[in-house]
Amino acid sequence: MTDWGCHGFGGALFACNLHETGPVKITPPDGKDVQQLTYEFANGIKIYHGGGWGGLLSFRGTENEIPFKNNSKNRPNPPSVHIPNYKGQGGLSGDFIHCVRSREKPFRDIERAPRTATHCHLGNIAYWLKKEIIWDPEKEEVIGDPEVSRWIDRPKREPFTIG
Repeated sequence: MTDWGCHGFGGALFACNLHETGPVKITPPDGKDVQQLTYEFANGIKIYHGGGWGGLLSFRGTENEIPFKNNSKNRPNPPSVHIPNYKGQGGLSGDFIHCVRSREKPFRDIERAPRTATHCHLGNIAYWLKKEIIWDPEKEEVIGDPEVSRWIDRPKREPFTIG
């Protein structure tokens, strides 16, 4: 889950107004009770990766499911959905033009990119290790699992540091 992961998660996080936070738990599929990688947020919202119409993401509510899949011609049309915090126009290009004219931030604002990428990295780690991850989105660190924590960063070569 790399580039397309960020595309899907960027839109999903924005649509759910979660673009300034992160999940508190990431659960990999186990083939039994959990069929899809599941991201759970502090407010109870869950985002699922994999399966469905082509495999990217889906929102599931009490009344419907909305699949996210870029450039898919083989999935049903999702229901019409109003996203209250979206003020852009005409998809990514239209939103960019609108923001150039209005000086507003685009819905794919660069400040949100690191959080979006973190979702993809955490999902990959959960898939690879086949382990549930408990995550602190404020501190951006794994809680209580040194093995998972080792995958978050790597030793730096002297004299190079990030700081």
